[in-house]
Amino acid sequence: MYMRILVISMLCALMANAQNTHISSNIKFKQVKKELADQWISELAQDENGFMWVATQDGLYKHNTKRLTTYRYNPENTNTIPANWVKSMFIDHLNSIWIGTYGGGLSNFEEHTNTNLRISGIFNDKKFTPLIILKVFVSHDQTIFINTDLGVYSKTKNSNAFIKHQVGSGEVFFFERDHKTTYLGTQKGLYKYNTLNQKFDLVNKHVHLEAIALIDNNNLIYKFNQQLFYYDFINAPVKIEIPKNDLVHKISNVRHGKCVILGQKQTYILSLDTKAIHPVSGDFDALKKLGINVVFIDKQDLLWIGTTKGLFKQNLLATIFETTLALHARRILVDDSHIYIGGTNGLYKVNKDSDNVPVQLLPDRITSISKINADIVVGTFSGKLFRINGANEIKRVSFSTQNPVSKIYGIIQDKLSRIWISTWEGIVVLSSDFKILKQFSIVNANKPIKILKLLYDQHDNICLLYTSPSPRDS
Repeated sequence: MYMRILVISMLCALMANAQNTHISSNIKFKQVKKELADQWISELAQDENGFMWVATQDGLYKHNTKRLTTYRYNPENTNTIPANWVKSMFIDHLNSIWIGTYGGGLSNFEEHTNTNLRISGIFNDKKFTPLIILKVFVSHDQTIFINTDLGVYSKTKNSNAFIKHQVGSGEVFFFERDHKTTYLGTQKGLYKYNTLNQKFDLVNKHVHLEAIALIDNNNLIYKFNQQLFYYDFINAPVKIEIPKNDLVHKISNVRHGKCVILGQKQTYILSLDTKAIHPVSGDFDALKKLGINVVFIDKQDLLWIGTTKGLFKQNLLATIFETTLALHARRILVDDSHIYIGGTNGLYKVNKDSDNVPVQLLPDRITSISKINADIVVGTFSGKLFRINGANEIKRVSFSTQNPVSKIYGIIQDKLSRIWISTWEGIVVLSSDFKILKQFSIVNANKPIKILKLLYDQHDNICLLYTSPSPRDS
C-alpha cells in the first residue's frame, strides 16, 4: 500500500482543542548531574524562552536540557557576577536577571550582551552597598526591592538612593498584583508599597507569611505555622485543610492552576479552582532527607526540586503506571473525569477517581473517538456512528442507506459546528445536531482513496491521511 497525504483547503477555521495540563500522580526524579551534582541549590527561575536558571553556592547556572552554562565570580573581571554564592534571583518582565549574592551585593545580568552590572547606591545617606542580599524583586516600573542582612531597601528607577523600610526583621516575601502594586509579606503582617511616599504601609496584620504562591487571579496561597491559607485581599484568610491534618513543609509556585505541597507525611497537588487536594507518590522522602530548599513547577508542568545536595528534575520516562487495564486500545480519549478506551473488544469507560474498573459501553470494534460539545462521538470498523452523553445514553447516528460507509477513522468539528466524518468510502458532513449535510467520495489520480485519519492545521486546512487501493482491493 502506498501512503499519501491529501490537503483540502477550507474557508472555515477549525476549532482547536485546548490541552489540559496535568502533573503526574506518581512522580519520579532524575538528578541533574555534571557541575550541579551535590550543589547547594538556593533558587530556581525560568526565563521567557523556557530556560531554567539555577542559583547555587558555587555560581549561577543556565540549564537548557543539553548543557549547563556556568557563570562564576572572577576577581580580575568586573563583568562577572560579584560573588559565587547566589542567595537569591529574580527574572523581571523584561527577561533581565537580578542576582543577590552572599558577600558581593546585588547585580543585574543581561545574558544577550553577556554583561553584569553591579548595583550600588546611597544607603542610609552613606555610599556603601549591603553585601548579603537575601531576597531581590523588581517591579514592572523597575523599582528594586531587596532584603539584606541590614534590612529591607527599595530604589526607584530614576533614583540613586536606597530607602530603608521599617518592617521588622526576618524573612520577607515581595510580590506584585496586577503588574502595578507591590506587597511585602512578613511573619508580622502584610504591607503594601505606597509609590507616592515610597513607604510600606501595613494593610493586614492578620496575614502572616512564611512562604507564598501568587495565583493567576492575583490572590494568594501562603504558608504560616506549617498550615496553608488562601487570601483574596477582600475577605479574611481561609485555612486550606490538608488531609490527615498533615503539616506543610514547602509549597511550590502556581502553574496552570496547580500548586505542589510538601507535607511532613505526604506530598499533595492543590487544584486552585476547586481547592481540592490530591495526594501524590514519588521520591519525595528521599529528597527530604537531602534537605529541600525550593520546589518549582516549570512552564511544561515538570517539577524541579532544589536541595542541599543537588538539583532534581521530574523524569517523565520513569513514571510508573500503577494500574494495568487488560484491554485492546486503538483509540483513547481523556476528559476531566473519565478515560474512554476503544479497540477490538469495544468501547470502555473508566472513572479516573475510582478503582479503575472499566465499564463497557459498546461491544463494536472501535476505530475513532472524539468529544463533540458535551457528547462522546464514536466511530466503528463497520461504519456505525454513536453519540454518548454524560448519563451514558447511547444514540446511533443514521447515515444514508443508499451510500453505506465503513471504517470510520476520523471525527472532527469546524468552527461553524459542522462535523466531518471520514470513512473508507469518503467524507460525510453533519450539522451540529448530527443531520447529514453532504456526503461525497474522493478520487486521486482516478483512483478512489481510503481515508485513514482526519487532521487539521493552523492554516484552516483539513488534511486526509489515506491509502490508495492495492491491486488485490480492485
